[in-house]
Amino acid sequence: MSMTPPSGTGRRTPIVRRAVAGEGKTHWLVGHFLTLILDEGASPVGIAVITFTEAAGRELLDRVRAALDEVTHGRRGGRDATEQEMTRARRALADLGAAPIGTIHGFARRLLMEHAVSAQIPFGVEVREDIDPVLQADMGRRYTEYFPEFI
Repeated sequence: MSMTPPSGTGRRTPIVRRAVAGEGKTHWLVGHFLTLILDEGASPVGIAVITFTEAAGRELLDRVRAALDEVTHGRRGGRDATEQEMTRARRALADLGAAPIGTIHGFARRLLMEHAVSAQIPFGVEVREDIDPVLQADMGRRYTEYFPEFI
């Protein structure tokens, strides 16, 4: 698996990265995240990163924060950072807390809450983490019935 982030993909090109544990997914994601921010001028708020676990999302966020912090101090990888890169890194650090980095559940929750009115979600609806086992089994059955190509 190549760890070099694709160049020239454009900010609107979705990228799916799959690999087994230890192949460097997080390292690759941090590199690609930095490329989008420092080279293309993207805002972290506009880059959705969906991870399998909350722990993976936190680790990615910590690594991105550390890499951006390094750039604000004048270093990018093994070279001196440019003024433009340092400025973009400072701006990105300020916005990093609002970046959509996390699980698909967290991402969906965020979208629903941000667009509750247009999604016609009734006031007071709660998103629950714990699902009744019977309901969960029924949902699993329905999923396999309606989406067999994803099984």
